[in-house]
Amino acid sequence: PGGTHRNWDSYGEKIGAKRAGLACFPNGALRWEESYLSRAPEKVGAVMARHGFALPDDPGRAFGVAADEAPFVLAGTVTSAHINACFTQAMMMHVSARKVKGGGDIGVDWQVYSRQARKVVFTLHTDAATDQPEVRVDGMPGLVGALVEGAAERLAQDTGFIAVVNPAH
Repeated sequence: PGGTHRNWDSYGEKIGAKRAGLACFPNGALRWEESYLSRAPEKVGAVMARHGFALPDDPGRAFGVAADEAPFVLAGTVTSAHINACFTQAMMMHVSARKVKGGGDIGVDWQVYSRQARKVVFTLHTDAATDQPEVRVDGMPGLVGALVEGAAERLAQDTGFIAVVNPAH
């Protein structure tokens, strides 16, 4: 489901179970919403920065230079998501905004595009899982962001990725 742009084929796709209330009573199916990815870019950027890849906070910049001058472009597409979540706040609030606890797993297909070569020069699939037993105040975007962060961590540690984007490393 998803990607960084709206993907109507996956919008609303069942990705797990939804529970609600302080006792986490069953409350139906949890369905994919694009808003769940709202924290993903900052999480990926933070991981890359921790590993020494210059990705400033400015979304118009990448790999330390203006985005349109960056030697590489990194893209990720969520290919699978299985999440079980308990929403501990009132059901009247939008799912993305409510406090949540739970866990799941996610799969991401990554691509690195080289501006110089004018083609995709590296691809990798990474998976990540998390269990959040404590209530998160950042809702589903925070829970999915933690999963994407785990997948990005695996990408940043991959020797093939490092060799492509930072050959001097």
